Amino acid sequence: MKQEATLILVAKGSQYGEQWKKRLREGKSIILGRSPHSGWAVNWDERISREHAVLLLQRGQLTVTRMDRATNPIKFGWRRPKQFTMKPGQEFQIGRTTFRMVEVMETPKITVGDRFTISREVATGPLGKLYRASDNSSDMPVALKLIDARWAANPQVEDRLLQQTQDMAKIREGNVVLILDSGRHKNELFLATEYVVGTSFADLLRKNGVLSFQRSVQFMRDAARGLASLQTQGLVHRNLTINNIFVRSTGSVQLLDVGILHTMSEISELYSGQEEPTEGIIDYISPEMLTGNDAVDVRSDIYSLGCIWYHLLTGQPPFPLDEFSQKANAHVEFSPEPIRELNSQVPEVVVSIVDRMMAKDVNERFQSTEELINVLSSPQFTGISVVCPECGESYVVKHSLAGRRVKCKLCDSAINIRAIVETA
Repeated sequence: MKQEATLILVAKGSQYGEQWKKRLREGKSIILGRSPHSGWAVNWDERISREHAVLLLQRGQLTVTRMDRATNPIKFGWRRPKQFTMKPGQEFQIGRTTFRMVEVMETPKITVGDRFTISREVATGPLGKLYRASDNSSDMPVALKLIDARWAANPQVEDRLLQQTQDMAKIREGNVVLILDSGRHKNELFLATEYVVGTSFADLLRKNGVLSFQRSVQFMRDAARGLASLQTQGLVHRNLTINNIFVRSTGSVQLLDVGILHTMSEISELYSGQEEPTEGIIDYISPEMLTGNDAVDVRSDIYSLGCIWYHLLTGQPPFPLDEFSQKANAHVEFSPEPIRELNSQVPEVVVSIVDRMMAKDVNERFQSTEELINVLSSPQFTGISVVCPECGESYVVKHSLAGRRVKCKLCDSAINIRAIVETA
């Protein structure tokens, strides 16, 4: 948003705490005094009369007129005039108080949808701009996306956004961002969601490098649960990237930015005109979306999530090529460089899961989020299930205890923990 100049009058006395700032408004007269009937009070200075001067801002200049009943003069430079005009940066004095006119640059407040007031711009993307805003009904912070006019003019995009908002408003699970509202603002569309405080996968990679496979498994499990929540409302995300999956301070993962572009022509247009290739949907898009299959389902999202997991483990997207067309063709025709050639610390069991998620043929992938979640929740990732042979008490213990003997917490009997053997 373009910033605008605002003129402020700053009053400052000789003692600590004796100060205020007031905004000057064009064409509006203000009475300045120690305790004016209506106006700006300077109640700390006994040398200022009850009503001492009249202030009037016109065309960016402030005219100050001393009132007839004012006792003490107004000092402006070396003079003590009855009336004078001042510009930003100049000051005058009454008694022991100095008044300075200053110009500050402010972002004008814009209200969207009669409910949200924009505070500041957060980011700019191919679809539009993202702002931090506040919900006027609750004063809670929100993330407000304004979608560019070229997309807002597409009735199909608008219909998808409004329908998506209705469907996602029913989702209350913690792994999907909470949708608040959507609609039209002038020639743009807007989407308001909860303001997520956290770190994106992209930022995690930039700060820490590749993730450990243990940590990445937890993130993928949470992300899959988010996809399952969308699936309950018949939604396919279609827009998974490392930039719109966030990790909250609690460690849980949250999905943002469900896609409103469904066709290959729309996605191609999104990337047209970009001077430099950026990591976005094309780095994680499924082959069936690229070949124009409109009837994509959750298996398309599973492919995209597999590509993201590949990136977290290796530090690069599956096909780190330069051109949009090259990346698109690679998703359809080629296999990425093997994970273990880029990161030998990744177990074969994890590689096999990622490879299955990224299978070109949808029928060779995990067929549901439930199936994927079950695999990612198996003991080899979450811990080892053990049962005491004496009392029957069951536990889940850390992998580091595999092959060792521990004592039952209930009856003190010895429990031999089986070793876990990784298999492809």
